[in-house]
Amino acid sequence: MPKIVDAAAQRRQIRRAARHVCARRGVARTGLAQVAERAGMGRSTLYHYYPDKAALVRDLARDLLQEEAELFNAACRAKAVRSSAASDSCTGSRGFSGPGPLWGDWSTTCKRSMQAPFAPSFGAPGATSPA
Repeated sequence: MPKIVDAAAQRRQIRRAARHVCARRGVARTGLAQVAERAGMGRSTLYHYYPDKAALVRDLARDLLQEEAELFNAACRAKAVRSSAASDSCTGSRGFSGPGPLWGDWSTTCKRSMQAPFAPSFGAPGATSPA
């Protein structure tokens, strides 16, 4: 009987391992071999979920941005912002299904600052990896 694998759980495991290795070695000095070893799997298994380092770094960046957004929104709620305008900026409550304008500006700034160091290695933002 074939082994049933939870792909989302595998990807999370790989990202946790990558986060650990990157924290110790830095992104530039982290290789997929070190990530696979930390995740307790072979490189070929890791490559099944992440074809290259750029794909893994993109998912790590997404995770980090999501965590920052959650922390930001929690801080806004914890401060019990009384001003309607300030509250709308934090929660996006005026007709937006997602984060408000403040988050959008912050998100754009963070993405740009995160992309800049990787541009020489991975090409322009939005570019696809060669096949």
